[in-house]
Amino acid sequence: MKGRRIASTQYKETIITTSKITNGFQAIDQGYRVFLVFVFTDKAMYHELKEDDSFQVKLTGTNCIQHYMIPIENLKEFTEEPEEIISEE
Repeated sequence: MKGRRIASTQYKETIITTSKITNGFQAIDQGYRVFLVFVFTDKAMYHELKEDDSFQVKLTGTNCIQHYMIPIENLKEFTEEPEEIISEE
């Protein structure tokens, strides 16, 4: 879960460190479902990470840390009615 101090409409993408995505892919390989959750000032949104996901990379900050650019248009908004999550077992 990543908290943001901006509205979901301020930028076209949000960023997340590549290490978090790498850890997510490793969890998928171990049989887990992985969700990226972003809490903006106006709403909470999520993306289910899939094995075939790919994202643009950007170097940010004075230490040039690699981040993936996650398009906000690809995120789903949490609603009052939860989606049914069915185990794939």
